[in-house]
Amino acid sequence: MAWYLCTISSGAKKNWDLCKDSRTWGILTLGGFASKDRARRDDNLLFWLGGRGYVGHAKVIEDTRPPLSSKEVPWLGGQERYGLVIPLEEVKEFSKPTMLKFVNRRQEITGIDQSLFQRGYMPITDSIANKILDLNYQ
Repeated sequence: MAWYLCTISSGAKKNWDLCKDSRTWGILTLGGFASKDRARRDDNLLFWLGGRGYVGHAKVIEDTRPPLSSKEVPWLGGQERYGLVIPLEEVKEFSKPTMLKFVNRRQEITGIDQSLFQRGYMPITDSIANKILDLNYQ
């Protein structure tokens, strides 16, 4: 079981609702940008919303795959832009977003480099994910 950090920019906050409603995470593939690492069934995603912080998490219910219909890619650009999706169980939102500061480009508590938050989808360690879950489920 692996963890992935999924980030949504502060300028695209509506994409958070689209992710929850569609129960999918879209991976940008236009221009060959997509991470080579693919989530598999029973992996987990941790969600960061720019300007708000960590907002929730979800369990992966199918391996990463191409979308089966446009309903799985409700974001601007659809299937042409997001050539891969990760199907999810219902997203579990935190009762309150967890905003952590950055010091010298590293996020406090997690140690994640600030640049990873600009990539949209990156693997993270179980230890990092558990730190965030502990902050939200104490």
